[in-house]
Amino acid sequence: MRQTLSAALFVLLIPAAALAQTAAALTKEGSLVSVAGGGDTVAALNHAGVVEDFSFVSTAGGAFLEWMEGRTLPGVAALEQQG
Repeated sequence: MRQTLSAALFVLLIPAAALAQTAAALTKEGSLVSVAGGGDTVAALNHAGVVEDFSFVSTAGGAFLEWMEGRTLPGVAALEQQG
């Protein structure tokens, strides 16, 4: 079972890696602000070798989702006031 799951995850990561690489390239050229979050997403970006090329990467999955929903998070609010 473990090999099957690993193989399935590997197959899923191939298209995700290509998408992540495209997003990273667009970010590097200034055409895209890329935002990603959650532990599995960060692992996929690391697998694709592009995590450093994204504009913002969060490992806080739940907080990230709240932020994406438009909720105000104290840490993000403090950064916005500084910026």
